[in-house]
Amino acid sequence: MDEQYDQKVPLRKQIANDFKLYNSNVNWFVFVLVVVFSWGGWIEIFGIWAELPLIVNSLPEGWRLPSILTGFTQIGQLGSLIYLLLNQITPKHFSLKRIIFLKLLTTTGATFVLSFVWKKTFFIFGEDRSVGLLSLVLVFALCDGISTISTIPFISKFFKKEYIIPYYIGEALFALIPSVIAIIQGAGDDLGCESVQATVAKSENFSNIVFVTNETVLKPVALNPIFSVQTYFLIIFGFLLMSLVAFAILNSSLVKKEKNKEPNHKLDNLCINEFENPLLHKPKNTKLKTQHKNEKIFLLSLNFLITFFFYGILPGVQSYSTLPYGNNVFHLSINLSNILLPIAIFLSVWSYNVSIKQILIEFLIAVMFSIYIVFVSFKSPCPPFMETSIGPVLICASWILSQSIFMRVRCIISTRLERFGEKVLLKSGFLTLLGEVVGGILIFIVVEKFRIFEEKPECVFDLSYCKA
Repeated sequence: MDEQYDQKVPLRKQIANDFKLYNSNVNWFVFVLVVVFSWGGWIEIFGIWAELPLIVNSLPEGWRLPSILTGFTQIGQLGSLIYLLLNQITPKHFSLKRIIFLKLLTTTGATFVLSFVWKKTFFIFGEDRSVGLLSLVLVFALCDGISTISTIPFISKFFKKEYIIPYYIGEALFALIPSVIAIIQGAGDDLGCESVQATVAKSENFSNIVFVTNETVLKPVALNPIFSVQTYFLIIFGFLLMSLVAFAILNSSLVKKEKNKEPNHKLDNLCINEFENPLLHKPKNTKLKTQHKNEKIFLLSLNFLITFFFYGILPGVQSYSTLPYGNNVFHLSINLSNILLPIAIFLSVWSYNVSIKQILIEFLIAVMFSIYIVFVSFKSPCPPFMETSIGPVLICASWILSQSIFMRVRCIISTRLERFGEKVLLKSGFLTLLGEVVGGILIFIVVEKFRIFEEKPECVFDLSYCKA
């Protein structure tokens, strides 16, 4: 099966031919609208993550905040399962257009509210908790989970299959845009420290007498970015508003719907050899049917594992794997990864013909980097190579490469699955959601319940805490 994907054509000529073929099948105005619409998928959640270097030191959860956000995100996405169930029972009331419009309307309004309440805390279950931020994260997760399982079916149903590519470009941009804004904002500086007078209670050995003294201690100083967290979230609100408008235009009479009513054998999808497309040519023998079935199972399984790591496990340990090296490493690992995601997707555009073997190899490389990230997290606050430049470079490279490769492989998998039809795409969306939920809730329990990861002490610069 994979041999048919190997074409003896010079790479330069193949790229030129593929682009010429793609250009003849798309309306670039619709292409741009799909990109703008698609970046509204998860931009508010990624916006919160890109702003974590500022937020994490301002809220009571501290380093545990990323894992809590991951857990809340995945708990919120369980609502998507309710949507799938209701869609099966009463599909007329839960059409793709209606549910996506409601999602965009809700997240746009909630992001505006977030800009004013992100720092609100309440004393609940024995400690202060960031109720303002976390309650809205649940709303975002509920809405964005629905987006995950509905957007590709919407595009496949109402537009040509070629518009799946701008969808993934938009998906990369909802990570890229917040990161660029955060870099401009200046969210990556290390915390400063200042000397302050504090009251300290001490007791003598073998005595119950407590002495209260005034001592000079070091306390962290809040960062002063170019513009505030509130302004940052209002900018994200503006991008969501553009996404909502783009979706409205896509569903208006201004855009001609270009469905795939009849397959064009000469102008088939870039990712599909016409002799390989099971929808164009029904398999005539049992062996070919088995190959198609095995390929579907394999690709769907990989999709589950990718999101298990990509959106589940890894985000929950990001602070523990990077903050020991400094706030700037935390900032760079988040935002450089997001900036390079569009490049990973761009490289996947001309990689549809890769073999199943190559897909597996790339996936395993990303898993290898993921394992290193988890290992470093377990070693927090004293990870390997603390006193050298190798440590920060290695952990940043691990984050960038794991995220980029996972995104590239996921894009290739989704485009190959598209040839099997809408039902397989819905299964892919469901497994994507399931992978996120399982990974996110697992890391949430490990970090929040068992507290096995440790934070770096504030304003301690001599690594004495590693020698204790």
